[in-house]
Amino acid sequence: MLVSAGLSLVFVKPDSMTPFDLYFRTIFGGGCLLATVVSLIAAGRRGLKAVAILSAAIGIFWFSLFLGADLGYRAWQSVPNPPKAAFADSMPAGALFMGWIPGTVFCVIVFVCGRIFGGLLNWTPGRVQRRQHQGGMTGSVDPANPYVTDAAASNHSADVDNRRSSE
Repeated sequence: MLVSAGLSLVFVKPDSMTPFDLYFRTIFGGGCLLATVVSLIAAGRRGLKAVAILSAAIGIFWFSLFLGADLGYRAWQSVPNPPKAAFADSMPAGALFMGWIPGTVFCVIVFVCGRIFGGLLNWTPGRVQRRQHQGGMTGSVDPANPYVTDAAASNHSADVDNRRSSE
C-alpha cells in the first residue's frame, strides 16, 4: 500500500489525480510509514511493552486511513462542480469501523518480519551454550531434581547439619 501510494504520487500525472487521491495518498502514505517504523520498534521489544507499542502502530495506521479518506472526500467535494463520485463517501465510515483489520494485518506482518530479521542479525552458532555459561546455573544438576544444582544442594545439606548440631 505504501509503495503503491508513493509510486502513484511519483508516476501519475497530477492532472489525472483527484483531490481525494492527493490528500488520501499523502496522509495515508505518511501514516503507513510511521506505523512501519513503530512496528519495527515493537519488534525489538518483549512482552507487554511490545504489545503496547504494536497497538499504537495499529492505531496510527487506522487513524491515518480514516483521516486520509475523510479529508480526501472533503477536499474533492469542495472543488467547483464536483462529480457525483465525490459524494459517494462511505469509505470514511468503513475505515472508522473496520480500519483496524487491515491495520492489524499490516502491522503484524511488519512486526513478524522485523522479529525474523532481528533474529537473523543476532544469530550466532553456539549462542545458547554461551548464555548458560555466562549467567546460567553453576555446578552440575542433580538428576533426581533438575532444579537444584550442586552448590544449592551443598548449602541445603550444610543448613540441615547445622540445625541438627544445634538441637
